[in-house]
This record gives sequence, C-alpha cells and structure tokens, in this order.
Amino acid sequence: MQAYRVPYKMVHMMLEVLQQMQYYLRTGFGQANVPFGSCPDDPCFGLGQGNGAAPPGFSAISTLMINSYKSCNHGMRVLTPYSLLSFVLAAILYVDDTDLLHWDHLFQLSDDQFRQKVQLAITAWGNIVQATGGHLKQKKCFWYMMSWKFPNGCPRLKKIHELPPTPLVIPQPGGTPVPIRLKEVSESTETLGAYSNPAGNYTAQLYEMVVKGNKWLDRLHSRYLKLRPGMFYANVSILAPPKKIDDAIHKIYFRAHHWVSTDIFKRSGVFFLTSFKGWLCHTRHWMFCIRKFVLSFAFGNRPQ
Repeated sequence: MQAYRVPYKMVHMMLEVLQQMQYYLRTGFGQANVPFGSCPDDPCFGLGQGNGAAPPGFSAISTLMINSYKSCNHGMRVLTPYSLLSFVLAAILYVDDTDLLHWDHLFQLSDDQFRQKVQLAITAWGNIVQATGGHLKQKKCFWYMMSWKFPNGCPRLKKIHELPPTPLVIPQPGGTPVPIRLKEVSESTETLGAYSNPAGNYTAQLYEMVVKGNKWLDRLHSRYLKLRPGMFYANVSILAPPKKIDDAIHKIYFRAHHWVSTDIFKRSGVFFLTSFKGWLCHTRHWMFCIRKFVLSFAFGNRPQ
C-alpha cells in the first residue's frame, strides 16, 4: 500500500489493529468468555472481511504481484485483430483463484520445451505468492496443456499420453516442490461456480444446471421459496447450442407447473402453453415476474 502512496502511519495503524485484535465467538448458546486471535509469535494476516480498505488493498497487492511476474518476461502476448493493439495477458485473478496463461506465439518450441518454459513461470509465481505470506496448495492446483496435431491436415488436441510425461511442480514453504495434476483437455473443472474445459465440452455445466433446477423444484414443493433458481448462475459461459439449453430449462419449467397454476401463467403474459406439446415456454423475464403470482396465488401468503 505504501507503493501507492498510502501514508506509513495509516498502514501501520490498520495492520496493527487487525493483527492484535481478539475475537469472542457468539453462538446460540451464548458468548464465549475466552477470546481468540493472534499473538506476536503468530500474527494474523489479511485485511479482514468487510473491511472497506480490503478491496483497494487487494488491488494494490495483486497489481504489484502481476507487475513483478511480468517483469520476468512471463505471460501471453496478444495482438488484437482490429486495432492491432499488443498487450501482455499474464494472469486472470479473482481473489484466491488465479489462472496463469502461457502461449508459444512463435510456434517454434516442442512440447517439452514449452513445458519447461511454463515451469519457470509457475515457479516464479509461486515464489511471489510466498513473498506476500501465502503459498500454492497442491490439491487446488492443476493445469491443462493444449497442443495440436494435424492428422490428414485436420487440427486435433493431443491426449494426455501424447504429452510430455514430466509433471509441473509448485514451490512450497518448506523448500520441497510438489507436482500438480495434468488434466485432460475435455475434463471439466469448477471455477467460481462454472464448469469449463479447454475443449469446449459443455456437458458438465449443463448437467449442473439441471441438478440445481431440480433442487429448486424440490424447494418449491416444500414451500422454501427462492425467486431466482441457482441454475441460471454462470449460464452465460455455457458453450452448448441454445436449443439444448432451452430443452433442459423447459423440462424443469414443465415440472414446475404442477406447483403453480397454469391459469396464473396465462394471466402473467410471460408463459404460454403450446397446443401441440403442452410445453411451458418462457422468456428471460419470468424469474423476475414470478414473485407477482407464486407467493400470493400458489401458497396464499407472502413471507415477511
């Protein structure tokens, strides 16, 4: 924070309070008599949840981390096709979720040479994270390697057994690096609530959407009202054809009409029944209009 011209006394005051603060746990059984917190030998780090200085503080720290990482000549250089703007895209950060991006833009390296280049970048990033008081956790780290082959002139992503067998390793506070898992490019991974993979396989995210929709239906049945189903979260990132997404959503909404009167759907002007299939069709506005009729008509009461 001092690098962004925050006065030393202000930084010292905030961090000293956070590191010396003692907390009393309060539960339904009452408040604890003995506090817990840090001590001089083991001070608590972090800027504190709800602290107004935490977001700009993280921005300052992460910016310095990225600049230090880029100064080692790591990252992926991108050239925009229209404006011909060249810039380095080093990483995508969202608090503790970080994606490091690498690219052999000259197409001159073999798979093993490229892996060695990536290893240098990961080691540099792991050391930078340790310099800020953290470290990379082995069970939360993984990597994909997208390398193409061209059988009969058609591009195909290589399978794991066609890639270099030497694993990537991440530095640890004890000094002994540990390996991280190489995933198949078609294997989906959950990041910030969305399932994705480099091959563009949308099956996992579509399946998760249906699972959340079914949970929402079960809650409707038990009168646990949630006006916007969680199945819509991260749907903007799904690469599935629109028809497949609509088919999955329509099946859930078709089951929903057992708990909500179809006459209400007709009066709402948002849903309508098709005469040849009996499917419930929808628009994006339904979730925002449901409160107008579900609470008052379906269950006869409105939660306070």
